[in-house]
Amino acid sequence: MTKICVKNANTMCDAALAASSNLGWRVVLKEKSADILMHSQATANALVVDITTIKPNQKVSKIPGSSHVAKKHVLADVFSRASKIINDSEDSNSYIEEFWPKTYSLPADLDEVRSELNKNKKRKKKRTLILKPSDGSQGEGISLLQTPSDLKACMVTRSSNAKSVVQEYLPAPLLLPAEPFKFDLRIYVLVRSVEPLEIYLCKEGLVRFATSAYEKPQRSNLSDVMKHLTNYSLNKRSGEYIHNDGKTSGGSGGEEDEDLEVVADVVLPEDDPHEEVGSKRTLTSLLKTLQRTHPDFDKEDFFQNLVNLSMATVKAMQPSLVSSTKSLSGDDEKAERMLSGQCFQIYGLDVLVDERYRTWLLEVNGNPSMRLDHEVCNTGGSGSEEGRALDHYVPSIVDECVKGIVMKEALKIVDEGFEGAAEHYIDVSGTSTISEGLECLDIIGDVTAHYAATFSRGRGGEDNRNKLTLSLFRRVLAKFREEKGGIGVRGMNSLGADTDLAYQRWDLDRRKKKGDDFDVWCDLWDFYDALVVIAKLVGVVGRNDYEKLSALLK
Repeated sequence: MTKICVKNANTMCDAALAASSNLGWRVVLKEKSADILMHSQATANALVVDITTIKPNQKVSKIPGSSHVAKKHVLADVFSRASKIINDSEDSNSYIEEFWPKTYSLPADLDEVRSELNKNKKRKKKRTLILKPSDGSQGEGISLLQTPSDLKACMVTRSSNAKSVVQEYLPAPLLLPAEPFKFDLRIYVLVRSVEPLEIYLCKEGLVRFATSAYEKPQRSNLSDVMKHLTNYSLNKRSGEYIHNDGKTSGGSGGEEDEDLEVVADVVLPEDDPHEEVGSKRTLTSLLKTLQRTHPDFDKEDFFQNLVNLSMATVKAMQPSLVSSTKSLSGDDEKAERMLSGQCFQIYGLDVLVDERYRTWLLEVNGNPSMRLDHEVCNTGGSGSEEGRALDHYVPSIVDECVKGIVMKEALKIVDEGFEGAAEHYIDVSGTSTISEGLECLDIIGDVTAHYAATFSRGRGGEDNRNKLTLSLFRRVLAKFREEKGGIGVRGMNSLGADTDLAYQRWDLDRRKKKGDDFDVWCDLWDFYDALVVIAKLVGVVGRNDYEKLSALLK
């Protein structure tokens, strides 16, 4: 019998307990006696103790580096880099641009954002941008922008170097005929293995509706968050929010055991969780509605779009996850074990569907909520957002259905493998139609290998970053020169002023890009840039960075 420990599961605890009961697993108190460890900590450091002591046959529900790469400004940089590599290598537009809205990072791209907003003065149809603080959550600090004054107002309340992203606002969301409310999807993606990459998409998910009828952005409604934002944390306070409440029951049972923490007796909800009503629904219910109200909607195409989006997203994140894991483990054998399935994770992808049924990724959540209940307002509140205080939690039939499926089948796939283990999951790695188009990103795997080898003498901090000093820069350069038939490591002192100047320019450039995030450490993408500089110093030629690195790393 598989043993699972939920001591550090936090908000994942209820879903993990329900899944364990349905699977017939034993829940234990001590991590050392468990086969699977459930963790909800958001930082890589929270896993350090477990990873340094974890047994070869144990698995943990967090992949190092996930919390960092899922930050809004970091993810934006990852997609920007990946898109450039794809464009450079294929002389074509990156597939990433087909599902990731045009995105700017602040403060680095502040002038570009101002310029874009200034252009609205001459436009009949104003282009709208949406600003999201990188450290924000639950809809906090989000603003719609149409003028430089809008941007200035947002910046007043934040540090000039605070990290944010500004995205193109998608003005034509798909709406339901009888319910003109904007909605988005929370889809769940399981990464069972990072290297080799194993990705599974759950066909069940959440649909979250805004609570005011949608109108295209204009000056009069830019601040009406209930029209434009679908965040549950914002809309649940609205007097128009409709809970799809159902009756649920539960209890406890099972034989006593000194290693047994709890065994939950989970009973499926008596009511139908797939009813086509409520401000939060199942993806199944939405698909039923669309197939009835939109004759041209193709369910197979829809899921293929989600499969491709999931594949491209995780593939772009993969290099950061690999480098973080290798840096954190400090041991090649342990890192290989962690990357090949010992560490797994469920990611929450927030997706908007437009009126042409195209799917757009809004953000990635490395620690998606797995709560099975929801908050309700007290009966004495008014219908306004300010007057409705949240009073207590009640079971949510929709959350129990969706998250129960997501967690149960994900754990079954982790424990048994995909074949025959999952009814609601799709093998993304085996069904994506764009996997071949992303092969050029494997160049980052080669960079990662050199990165890990270069910094093998030390470990990084929370973000798994390492120090690249001038001395170490010279040593890496000398190593590549030796491989290319040059002077070699023994001739380091003869590298000259050009090397020092190139290093200083690289260091100055990353200082400008990182702003307040800068310190003496460098991450994978810093090292990528350093290798591009080294390629030039070694004498490697190419039309672009991709070709230079390909030649350098051969």
